Amino acid sequence: MNPRILNFVALVPLILAFVLTRPLNAEPKRIAVLELHDYADLSRPEVEYVTDIVRKQALELPQDEYFVMTRENIQEHMPPDVTLADCEGECEIEAGRRVGADFVLSGEVLRFGAKFKVSLKLHETKNGRLLAQDNAEADTIGGLEAMVATAASRVYGNLPGQKKASTIGSSVTITEYGGHSCDSDPKRRR
Repeated sequence: MNPRILNFVALVPLILAFVLTRPLNAEPKRIAVLELHDYADLSRPEVEYVTDIVRKQALELPQDEYFVMTRENIQEHMPPDVTLADCEGECEIEAGRRVGADFVLSGEVLRFGAKFKVSLKLHETKNGRLLAQDNAEADTIGGLEAMVATAASRVYGNLPGQKKASTIGSSVTITEYGGHSCDSDPKRRR
């Protein structure tokens, strides 16, 4: 028998297995990376830069599985009088739902003693479940760059279907969301 035909016959089961294990026309899951909350008195460009480090790490995920929303995509879907900086706590999950995200990453940058610290949280918007939390710290804001990238990679490793990155030195937590809604009127928020 012709070797080409034998090779083709041998590949058919592999091709079928790949096609049948993948949902037809599966849309990539949408990830919204919200602006980090600034409790360290950084300039707006500094906070946006640290947030962009977190967003850039999401771009390392398989693009056929995940779509990373831009800052502009997210703001476009928010009510006119609400900015991403207005959303905190449960509102972050509600903001993710409002913009059509499957997952929302939020966090904060703060000073703790003489150190800069960044805390990152990844929630599933459908049920509000906290999938992962991780922290980064450095002596200077400039020193945060590599640490934040590493923490973000570990957090994204907790997305469904992803290999979990090392969690040494991080805090990964699973919890349930209480189902509270977010008030989009910033005047009524604390």
